[in-house]
Amino acid sequence: MFAIIGMAVSSCNKTDGNIVGVWKSSSDGEVVGIGMASTIVYTINKDNTYKKVTNFHIEDSPFVIKETGKWNQAGNSLIFTDETTETGDTITFHYQVVKLTDTEMILGATDNTGDEWRYERVD
Repeated sequence: MFAIIGMAVSSCNKTDGNIVGVWKSSSDGEVVGIGMASTIVYTINKDNTYKKVTNFHIEDSPFVIKETGKWNQAGNSLIFTDETTETGDTITFHYQVVKLTDTEMILGATDNTGDEWRYERVD
């Protein structure tokens, strides 16, 4: 019986795509009453390095944040370690891979908030 339940759960989350590539997410929205639009581009490389560029506008002011570091995937867990912080410290970000196909990646928060981020492959 446990095998049947496990197969049903694993078939809900399609995660058999290749994570290596360029992924883009765009959003328009409002955060705490502030107009905000953003574009996030991940370049995930075979050698377990990554680059993340976040372009966003808060009201009419543009901002760009660039991160580089290492990534690691273990099962449905995806871990990014940002090595480019201003303080020289490293910051680690943990995500759950909700869906991964050749064209779509959905990452979920690991803190039970239900937050998800959808990315499309652009390479």
